[in-house]
Amino acid sequence: MKILFVCVSVPFPANIGQRMRNCSLIRALRAECHEVVILAFGNEAEAAAARSGLAGLCEDIEVIGEVKRPANHGRLGALFSRLPYGAWRMRSPRMRQAVSERLAREHFDLVLCDDIYLFENLPKASPVPVILNKHTIVTEEFERFVQRQRNPCIAAYGWSECRRLRRLECAACSNVGAVWACSERDRQILLRYNHAVPVAVVPNVVDVAEYKATENDDGRTVVYVGAMDWLPNRDAVEFFVFNVMPELRRLRPEARFVVAGREPPSAFRKRLERVPGVSFTGTLPDLRPQIGQAAVCAVPLRIGSGTRLKIIEAAAMAKAVVSTTIGAEGLSLKDRVEIIIADEPKEFAREIATLLADRQRRLKLGQAARKHVNAQYGIPALRRSLREALNFMRDQRHVLDTAAG
Repeated sequence: MKILFVCVSVPFPANIGQRMRNCSLIRALRAECHEVVILAFGNEAEAAAARSGLAGLCEDIEVIGEVKRPANHGRLGALFSRLPYGAWRMRSPRMRQAVSERLAREHFDLVLCDDIYLFENLPKASPVPVILNKHTIVTEEFERFVQRQRNPCIAAYGWSECRRLRRLECAACSNVGAVWACSERDRQILLRYNHAVPVAVVPNVVDVAEYKATENDDGRTVVYVGAMDWLPNRDAVEFFVFNVMPELRRLRPEARFVVAGREPPSAFRKRLERVPGVSFTGTLPDLRPQIGQAAVCAVPLRIGSGTRLKIIEAAAMAKAVVSTTIGAEGLSLKDRVEIIIADEPKEFAREIATLLADRQRRLKLGQAARKHVNAQYGIPALRRSLREALNFMRDQRHVLDTAAG
């Protein structure tokens, strides 16, 4: 099959969750002998880097310019739109034209749309089936953000945005040929939008061979991996530093907390690094060395949706992971066997302290997690799920064509 993949950004370098998912999809599709053409927001420098990094995996990579960045009043302007802010900002005549022109001059079997914010850029009557690539339940993620807002003005704006998000998410999921969810949990939520549209589980994965299992650690370092320009990651770090760290340092005075991820805001970094034992790495080309030296990987997320690749990466390196329920949701890792789940700050601290004190226990937990990830969240698992999802769509189209004939 030949697939037009319409992306929010060029999926290389794979240094954030969305790009990691998309890059894995492209690799798996190529391994299944499908052809992929990428159409994305971005500039020519990014396109050139992607053509090199994804050499042999894509037929073509076309960029149509950057996503518009409105002034400070941009969100206010979006209030008068039927679209939520993200979709309003990414609505692009150039992208719509590029999609239409590609479909007019080349034969494609499918269009793969990178979640709901790009949906408005597709033709209203696509000549080929459209699949919606769902990274998260966008409405759920935003609702969790709003629920933690103390500013009544931000909360009021947030609930208004949630209503527009839900309308768009329902409409998008109801007007495509199929939806790809990243977990069975997400699949069940998406089926509520429209039972008539098939929803397949196409999981987030890593290439486990690229993640070396490491058993050596210093017995005191707790690592959190995440881009600091994403608010849920900053919320998680702040929650850990001010709610978990005091109890952890009381139990294990030598414990240190390292935040590994790009672009921490300067004021945020300075404020948190005043707390003893807390440090930031800043932007790094490869986070695996930071994961490798960790005794424990912490995932104290309170906002988010989908499945967290940071957990899959840590597990692939045989690291013990302590996560909140929200952090680990959607993943099939078993609590107390392959991961530790804790939500209350003192409980979270005690679980980490216990692992820091017991090397054999954290090794056993990490090894079990790696085994599970190798079976359920590696490239072979993704290829199987893609094969099943595409075969099902092909069978459905055959049934419809036969009935129409």
